[in-house]
Amino acid sequence: MKFLIDTNIYLDFYRYNNESIQLLNSLTEHSDKIILIDQIIDEFHRNREKILNELKGLFMKDSKLENIPSSLLNDTSEYKELIKIQKQYEDQRNKVRTAIERFIDSETHDPVAFFFNELTNYAIKNDTLLKMDDFILANAEKRKLKGNPPTSQGKASIGDEINWELILNNTDDDIIIICRDGSFKTHIAVLKKEYHKHTGRFVLGITSKISEAFKIADIKIDPKLKTLEDRMIRELPDDYSED
Repeated sequence: MKFLIDTNIYLDFYRYNNESIQLLNSLTEHSDKIILIDQIIDEFHRNREKILNELKGLFMKDSKLENIPSSLLNDTSEYKELIKIQKQYEDQRNKVRTAIERFIDSETHDPVAFFFNELTNYAIKNDTLLKMDDFILANAEKRKLKGNPPTSQGKASIGDEINWELILNNTDDDIIIICRDGSFKTHIAVLKKEYHKHTGRFVLGITSKISEAFKIADIKIDPKLKTLEDRMIRELPDDYSED
């Protein structure tokens, strides 16, 4: 039994708080069960910097203090103390911005990227990394043209199609798909049928939760981590899209 984890599941950890690292650690314990694809690796590294820059911009906007009116207050000791505190706040705010920039510039300082790179290194070391070739690319393009699921957003994008073709042609295990991607979740029956036809194996489930995937796979997980994941998903931005 293997897990196929969509890129956005990994990237979502940038949208959660530090407690989410516990859930990443639980994934690390089952690296041998995770299907990793070169397309997913490319998508992760291509998007992590964008997400961190968005985080930096949001932080700088939301943490900005308005200018304090002075006029008659300039000479009061209370006002001078307030200006001093404001200066300390701005100094600390800039330190936080620098910390985010350090994440962007160096993946060794980025806990999510560090985990993902460890997962990548494990797949490379054990020769389990699935790589796209001309055959897979051609099949993915045909799938896109025919409109067969999973169908990536955008006319030119075929990421989901590539991932699925790699799975069909390189996997001989039952699989569980972890994603919040509508291109998979709205075509469960079709994908299950196609996977079984090509591999003789089964798609055991498609879920948006790591904890639920572990349950399907009969892997024990600390109930606290399930509660943590439920809270993490509730905290996703209101405008977050699963597609």
